[in-house]
Amino acid sequence: MRKTTLIPNQENFQSITAWLNKNFNEKKCIQACGKQAEEIPTTKGIYFWFMDPSCYKKLRNITALTPVYTKKINDKAYHLVYTGTAGVRNNSNGINNGNLNTRILWHLSDNNTMSSLRSGTMSTFRRTIGSLLGDDLIENDMQDKLDAFFCEHFYIYYIEYPGTFLDVKDQVNSDESVLIDVLRPIFNLDKNPNAKIVNHTTYNIQKRRQLVENNSKNKWSVAKKSSTTSKKGSPKKRVTRVLLTESTVELLENNKNCVEFTVNRKDNISSIAESIKKLPVGPCRIEIFSKDRNDSRTYINAQPRSIRAVNRTVIEYFNAVDPANGNIPKWQLIQEEMNNKKKIIETITVRVSKVK
Repeated sequence: MRKTTLIPNQENFQSITAWLNKNFNEKKCIQACGKQAEEIPTTKGIYFWFMDPSCYKKLRNITALTPVYTKKINDKAYHLVYTGTAGVRNNSNGINNGNLNTRILWHLSDNNTMSSLRSGTMSTFRRTIGSLLGDDLIENDMQDKLDAFFCEHFYIYYIEYPGTFLDVKDQVNSDESVLIDVLRPIFNLDKNPNAKIVNHTTYNIQKRRQLVENNSKNKWSVAKKSSTTSKKGSPKKRVTRVLLTESTVELLENNKNCVEFTVNRKDNISSIAESIKKLPVGPCRIEIFSKDRNDSRTYINAQPRSIRAVNRTVIEYFNAVDPANGNIPKWQLIQEEMNNKKKIIETITVRVSKVK
């Protein structure tokens, strides 16, 4: 059995590109279209996505990395932008039946619905490129547009590693780690040192994907709840959209005890809170503020509010009436403050911090 390995003890850009040039086979390359992927063999291995460099401008005008490994395809130099493994990791049930054929088809044509996005089974590569093409991963036929974009601008090479799962898994995983560490393809976010460098292109791509992915999930969640309520015959709620910011995403990642979200003046703050699953429950500190911190109102830019009951939710808090202000629901009072004709507040930020 032939053993495919990287050049031992010489893992640098020059040695690895030389290894790739030696191991790439023009017969093991497809245009990134679903039907073509059906011809890929059912063996283990590593696959490589190459992109037409003209696409950088189409993907939020991101900047190409230097150096970058290039491959001449149809007389044009394509850039290596992503690499991954196939068939060398067990699934959640501890079973391994993956291969290059199923893995590449998964990227190209499978798991491209909202349910796959919410369950985490949508390809991370699809999520990354989709986030750079638009502001939502599902609406406006984004997944169909993504398929067309792949087919027009990408090619996929693959290198087979003959053998069983146990024969090749360690070698394939080791080789992939070295490839990413040295070549640092721009869209590889996991294991890529560049993804940890603040304001590096790959770091910003990662933040962008997290932002769009969270917004896409939240919009779907609100729309679904509104539809369910309507079917039951209850008053139809306004379908609102959660507008997370870059800083919000970092808060969600780095501080499990604190969450921020934004609310527009026409939105019901309670409905927005209902769409966010990670909000703390029980004793919490709630801060509501706008850009002009000096414009203090009863709730906005005022003293922080508190939830003291052990099992009380943020949603319950905003739906409850305020006895000191005419027994009007808090969400309505906040909305009225934002729509005060003397000085309208377009957007507020709500920060909920868990109190230990």
